[in-house]
Amino acid sequence: MDKLPSGIPTSAPDIRITDEAYVRACLPHRRQNSHKGTYGRCMLFCGSEQYPGAALLAAEAAFRVGCGMTYLVSTPAVREAVLARLPEVIFLPQESADAPADVTARLCGCGSGNTPATARSVQHFLTLPDVPLVLDADALNALSHTDEPVFRLAAAACPIVLTPHPAEFLRLFGGSMDELCARRAEAALAAAKQSGAVVLLKGHHTVIASPTGEVMCNPTGSSALAKAGSGDVLSGVIAGLLAQGMAPFSAAVVGAWLHGKAGDVLAASRSEYGVLPSELPLAVAGVLADLALPTEP
Repeated sequence: MDKLPSGIPTSAPDIRITDEAYVRACLPHRRQNSHKGTYGRCMLFCGSEQYPGAALLAAEAAFRVGCGMTYLVSTPAVREAVLARLPEVIFLPQESADAPADVTARLCGCGSGNTPATARSVQHFLTLPDVPLVLDADALNALSHTDEPVFRLAAAACPIVLTPHPAEFLRLFGGSMDELCARRAEAALAAAKQSGAVVLLKGHHTVIASPTGEVMCNPTGSSALAKAGSGDVLSGVIAGLLAQGMAPFSAAVVGAWLHGKAGDVLAASRSEYGVLPSELPLAVAGVLADLALPTEP
């Protein structure tokens, strides 16, 4: 296709820049009188024989932003790789992908492979009501290979956050790379309105758009994040925030800011060359510590 999605506004939308005040206002506060169930249950359909690390990165990121319980649906080989590094994860075999019933957020696609199992999981999760769903990487690619993927998103039973990089965005919504790069905010907003999903379009100054017309631009981050695995951490951060009850648009905006800020903190000591994505989840926790949010009774 030569054109971006229909319905792009003729003028640039009103774009707000994410700042620390917004992040502080949106982040859920911790409570002294609480337990693991207080902070949500996140289920991840992530990882594969080729990409076991993606599941580890996403799961640790969900924990580091405060999620109370994280379930991982994947293969036995991924299970062994993840549990060796992150014993807090609760493993579920792939045949139980619709369990447990009390999850509060789902994430699908990080390193899962563009496989029939990923495609089936995406289609199944779209039919499950209420619980927000993050679609990333191979989940986006699997969806783009179906008939009328935008219609499928619009008809979904649950709130959705999409986290495409530009090539994944174009596979889903069409258009040319030149047009997309020139009109990123307009394209993200049009895609959000068409699909009914929050669209987080990755790149320098990541753009987040909502179906109701909100558009925000993220000022944090640098080339330090331009490495394989960085996006898995971002998706895990967003899913962990959703699991705690944050609204999808706010979770995407705050997640992008925390992720970018963590990269900036690491780059200050390691350079933009030397940051590893596996360092990002703990750095995100450090950013949260620096925010010094109060703990409620």
